[in-house]
This record gives sequence, structure tokens and C-alpha cells, in this order.
Amino acid sequence: MLTDRLADPRFALGVFRPSVLREVAAERVELLRLLRHAGAGTVAALVGAQAVGVATTALGAAATGWLVGAVTRSDRFAEVLGPLLAVVGVVLVDRVAQVALVVPSASAARRVDGAVRRMVRRIALAPDGIGHLDDAEFRDDVERACDLGVGWRTRSPGGAAVGQLGGE
Repeated sequence: MLTDRLADPRFALGVFRPSVLREVAAERVELLRLLRHAGAGTVAALVGAQAVGVATTALGAAATGWLVGAVTRSDRFAEVLGPLLAVVGVVLVDRVAQVALVVPSASAARRVDGAVRRMVRRIALAPDGIGHLDDAEFRDDVERACDLGVGWRTRSPGGAAVGQLGGE
């Protein structure tokens, strides 16, 4: 049909179809559910550090606006010092929050990965016999679930779960 050839594929819904969006959201929720294995304190630290990062984004914009306004209105450095210190303070708090994310992110990912490996072992040992271990599809699933990456690449369920919160 002529209209099909004239239609620009960039304007098609594609991945923005409601069914695809629901599927992606469901996968993301499943990844977030894995964080229950990370421990409440670790997850609280992750969420807290992310909340500080979000707050400093808004505060940084406000402090920068205050600084620009003070610079344009004032001839004296003393009148600009307060807004300047506010900007520096917001940037420092944001950097501290980002540094504070490192340890809880790694800890949460490690704990989730351990829990997933325990689940995989339980599933692998559940059936009688070892015939299911020869199944290529089963082996691929086990390999994907336990893939911790090689070298610089880290691709694990724990890393994916932490990544949903913006960490790692």
C-alpha cells in the first residue's frame, strides 16, 4: 500500500505502545523486588542517598539562581559570598551523597546476587536426577542468572536491581 511506504517509521509508536510499556514496567518491578534480599538498612541507605541527590539537583538550581541574581545586583564580594557558599555547599552535599552510594550499592548487588544463586541452586537440585542439567535452555538460564561479568563488565541480577534505583 502506498501509505505504508510513505509513513516514516520514526513516528510509529514502537516501544511506546502501552503493552510494551506495561511489560517493561513489570520487569522493572521484578528487579526492584529482588532488593528485599539486600537488607532494609542497605536499601534505606541507597534510597536516602538518591533522595539527597534529587534534592541537591533542585537546590543547586535555586542556589545558582540566587548567586546569579546576587552577582548582577551587587558590587561587593561580601554580598555575593552567601549565595556562593550556598552553591558550594549544595555541590559538596551532592558529591558526598554520590560517594555514600558506592558501598551500599556494592553490598546490595552482592547480597542480591547471592540470593539469586541460592534460588538457582535450589531450582537445579529440585528435580530427581540430572537430566534437566543437560538441557541447553536450562543451562543458558542458569548462566544468565549467575553471570557476574568478566573484567570490567558487570552484568548481574544484583547490579540490575541496584541500577533501578540509580545506583551502580
